[in-house]
Amino acid sequence: MMKMTSADFRKAARTTLKGQWGTFALLTLLSGLINYFITAILGALFHDNSTIIWLSGIFLTFAFSYGLYIAALRTVRGEKAEVSMLFNVFSEGRYVPMLLINIVSKVVSFIISFIIFIPAISVVGIGAVIALVFTSGTGVSMSQDAVATGGIGALLGLTTILTLIALGFSLIIGAYFQIAVQARYDFPQLGFGDLFKYVNQLLKGKIWSLFVLQLSFIGWYLISMVGLFIPLLWVFPYNQVAITEFYVVAKSELNK
Repeated sequence: MMKMTSADFRKAARTTLKGQWGTFALLTLLSGLINYFITAILGALFHDNSTIIWLSGIFLTFAFSYGLYIAALRTVRGEKAEVSMLFNVFSEGRYVPMLLINIVSKVVSFIISFIIFIPAISVVGIGAVIALVFTSGTGVSMSQDAVATGGIGALLGLTTILTLIALGFSLIIGAYFQIAVQARYDFPQLGFGDLFKYVNQLLKGKIWSLFVLQLSFIGWYLISMVGLFIPLLWVFPYNQVAITEFYVVAKSELNK
């Protein structure tokens, strides 16, 4: 268990960001704009080919999000945030290892989402079979209405529950891979498998604390929705720096 609480990590993040909120908001904005323009240019060149745009996210634009993670780490260690930090992934041979981390994160997210939503898919299939049983040449229409109403209600309820579960997993996955990126930055000598072994060891017994930390930012994201998402320019770095503070503490505890 972590000795520090979510409130402690958020406080540490605010201390780190003191005097640099504007710079991090700018970095976040630039990352989004670069992503937007690359997507727009590729869309124009390839007639909005969704596969090309998806691949650009896998192989290119991810690097600017990862650049924000590295900027957060360097800032926690006392450096001043700079625009050049957005391009950290493209220097010192980092691109390929970071690309592999990104690919793994996408695969893990897909597998977990698929597993979570299998029950919903099953309900849809079962509902279709039941509807066929009640309507195939029987002339019974009132049963059809009852089954349809009950089936839709059950599906909506199940989908809501599964969506919340998926959101919970996405919070953990996002934080986990941010820490993996930062660990790779700290230990470039680690092989791919060893990197994830290290991250797993780092987070052993700490996943719940990390999850609670992520949950503590939900309110800020809801406020951002009310503010037309503009506050996200500050909420994103606040969240990322707090996770970075978590990583630094977990790393120091592991080294004791």
